[in-house]
Order: sequence, then structure tokens, then C-alpha cells
Amino acid sequence: MLGIILSVLSALGFAFGDICKKKLSVDTDIFTISWIPSVFGLIIGAIYFYLIGIPQLGDISEVTQIVFLAVVSSISLILVEVWFLKSIRAGELSLVMPLTAFIPVFGGLLAWISTGEEPTFAALIGILILLIGSWLMFADASDWKHIFRPFTKMFSEPASRYMLEFCLLDAVFMNLMNHGGDRSSPSFFLWLTLIFQVVILSGILLIRRVNPVASVLARPLSSVGLGIGWSVGMMAILQSLTHTMVAYAMAANRVHTIFIVLLSRWILKEHDFQKRLLTSILMVVGVLILILGS
Repeated sequence: MLGIILSVLSALGFAFGDICKKKLSVDTDIFTISWIPSVFGLIIGAIYFYLIGIPQLGDISEVTQIVFLAVVSSISLILVEVWFLKSIRAGELSLVMPLTAFIPVFGGLLAWISTGEEPTFAALIGILILLIGSWLMFADASDWKHIFRPFTKMFSEPASRYMLEFCLLDAVFMNLMNHGGDRSSPSFFLWLTLIFQVVILSGILLIRRVNPVASVLARPLSSVGLGIGWSVGMMAILQSLTHTMVAYAMAANRVHTIFIVLLSRWILKEHDFQKRLLTSILMVVGVLILILGS
């Protein structure tokens, strides 16, 4: 139970951080926005592993594999962040965030292709609920006679298209995390990935002649809010993974979408609150069935 509670707390922290990302996305460099939470996460991870100790990694061959996977994962995570920010720049956060429910769908598809792991009947029910929820999210009154129009909107509008592309990239990242976590521990591999992400992002910002510290000082409230929200999310999910199964932690973490819709209404004053809230709840139910039934 403690692991589930920590995972929900993590979802709240990450949701608050995403609200700050939305506010920063108006006038802040994309790579700087990605750099801020990565640095906070790197520091939190360093403190965490200083207190509990770094897990044993095995022989040099195993260490080499872990480092290679962490480098690839960090590059994948940077692409994930860039696509996410492109999406929330192009549209309202509470409209596109429920589409992140498709991450486990794409993840399951990749697992099916790579390992032959076929989806269960419960997983198919979960996918059907997700499709119904996404249809309702983009439908209006006239679409009841044009059944495919909401899906056309979802794939044609830049914000939702970027978010679906983000889901595919994130599914790749999650599969890399699973492989890396199996060779060390999920929490340590995530932290190692953040180390390489910070190094790569710092290099990109140096080449682009962007000073991330100056950007933070220009938007201190949103920058610090992003860092704190992400740090809370990071600490909570690291602890959650030590108290419960990864599948349960990831399932509980999906309430992130509901928190996003609530915070978007309260802080960002976004529209269609009731419709988006009910639809996001439906999609969360779908992804819970998908994850727990797999």
C-alpha cells in the first residue's frame, strides 16, 4: 500500500512540474526546460544513493552493458522531452495529456514485436476503453454522425499528433528502462540515465550558446516550481519502486493525467473542464485495466 501511495504522490509532483513546463514553454528554450528537472533529479538521486548505497553491478561486461543502455536511454529521454514540449506548446495541456494513456499501448506493441508477448483479453478491453475515451475527448455534438472525425482531429492537429508521437518515443524509453533496470535496479538505472542526460543537454546548450542559469533567473518561480515538482515526483517514484511491483507503481502513477486536468483548470484556466475530467478518468480506468491485466 505504501508503494501505491508514493506512486500517487509522485504523479502529483510530476503533474505540478508539467504545469510549470507549460508556463515556461511560452518563451523558454526547449532544451533548457528539459535541463532544469534533469539537474534537480540528478541531485536528488545523488543524495538518495548516498544514503542507501549504490547497488552492486556485477562484472565489467555487465557494467558496460548498463552504461551503454543508460546512454541510449538518455538520448531517448531527450527526444521524449522535446516532443512533449512541442505538444504542450501547440495546445492546451488538459486536452493532450490524457493521450499519454497510450504509452502502455505502444509499449505493449513494441514488446509484442520484440518478444512475441501477446496482449491479454483484459489488455484488449483496456485499449478499447482508451479508444472510446480519446474519441470522446476530441468529439463534438456534430461528430455523432461522423464516427471517424474525432480520430482525424486527433491525428491532424499538431498538439495531439506530437503527443501521440511522444507516447511512441516514451514507449521505446520505457522498454529501455526495463532492460536496464533488470541488469541493476530500476531506480539506479533511472538515475544513471539522468546523469548522461544532463551531460548531453549541457553540451547542446553550450553549442547553442544558451545559458540555462540565466533562463532560470529570468523565470524563477516557474523554474523552481518545475524543479521542486519533478524532485518530489522523482523521490516518490524511487521509493515506490522499492515498496511495490513496477507494474503497480506505474498503474497508480497514471492518475497523473487527472491531476493535470485539475491543475490546468485551477492554474492555467483551460477550457472544457468537465468533459476533459470525465474523459481523462475513463482513460485512466482503461490504462489501469491494460497494465494490471497484462
